[in-house]
Amino acid sequence: MIIHISTYPPEKCGLALYTCDLIRYLRLVNPTQTQKALAIRAFCEEPYGEDVILSIERDNREAYRKSANSLNANGRVDAVSLQHEFGIFGGKRGFYATDLVNFLKKPLLTTYHSASPSRSKIEKSILRRIVKASRKNIVVSEIAKRVLVEECNASEGSVEVIGHGIHDFQGDLEASKRKMGLEGRFVLSTVGFVGRGKGIEHVIRALPAVVDRHPDVLYVVAGCAHPSEIKGENELYRRGLMKEVAQHGLQKHVLFIDKYLPLDEHLRLIQASDICITPYVECDKTSSGVLSYCIGLMKPVISSPFPYAKEVLADGRGVLTQPDDRRVLAECINRLIDSRGMRNGIKEKLRGYREHMRWLNVAKRYTQLLKEIIG
Repeated sequence: MIIHISTYPPEKCGLALYTCDLIRYLRLVNPTQTQKALAIRAFCEEPYGEDVILSIERDNREAYRKSANSLNANGRVDAVSLQHEFGIFGGKRGFYATDLVNFLKKPLLTTYHSASPSRSKIEKSILRRIVKASRKNIVVSEIAKRVLVEECNASEGSVEVIGHGIHDFQGDLEASKRKMGLEGRFVLSTVGFVGRGKGIEHVIRALPAVVDRHPDVLYVVAGCAHPSEIKGENELYRRGLMKEVAQHGLQKHVLFIDKYLPLDEHLRLIQASDICITPYVECDKTSSGVLSYCIGLMKPVISSPFPYAKEVLADGRGVLTQPDDRRVLAECINRLIDSRGMRNGIKEKLRGYREHMRWLNVAKRYTQLLKEIIG
């Protein structure tokens, strides 16, 4: 039996969704091996399903040690797969995760979703402790591998780069637009949790110069605040976005979908988009589920140059620009709208690139590494 430690549905969290998908595809690849979850309960109060056999209240430090001991005592547990993100664990910058791995005696495979060069000293210290406890380490980008090797004492051979999982999805562009009620519009979208740092205001400020040239454009902003966000602050940010829309007279050209989108709706909206935009500011992400899903659906993406985007959109697979320059951003959007050939060229480059990221291929790589650490 493999135990996966992470947040888990119904927790509204990208990592929870990732782990749920990973378990599902590991079962397809190796039906004889049992896959279960140990869920870190961060913000969700709803009950878990049958996939979850243990849970830890995020801020209960003693629970991390007890859970490790419980896994150690379970003879059916062959290995543990830990999904690491600083924000899901308790303690300063998620320090309690180190208690868990220090007490754990089962073979450990760890996937790092936030191993970026700009991490603080305490965060680098946490990563070093987890690397030391792990037999194999997985990252989704080359830059994250360099961080683990050069700054966190991981050996080259212990770190594997496995792309972020992406989904096969049925339904073409126009059919998806009709299903979403977006037919007749050229759709730009930013999908995912909404909050400060996402750069949505910069797209809105660039939009008048786009709408003047392309009056059928609609910019869809879909998603709710992350559960960790302070509700009042996020509400102020949303009001600020709506004020920007009104000031620029864009009420007919911006649509807010203020809710958490289940995976099928999330993918449907991306598929209904002609161009996707990830305008994140002050962002050092070395992984991004939203950007990965856009690649999976072969969508032309305009993105700020954060580390993961620079890597996966290199060689003409997307367009990188600084979103806080509204003139340059508007020019990028207009150029991509004007050139169907440019959009099709990006799609063709993504078609071949995305293969290693398909969930079935990702699960095969995980299965091999789990066999290695168990063997």
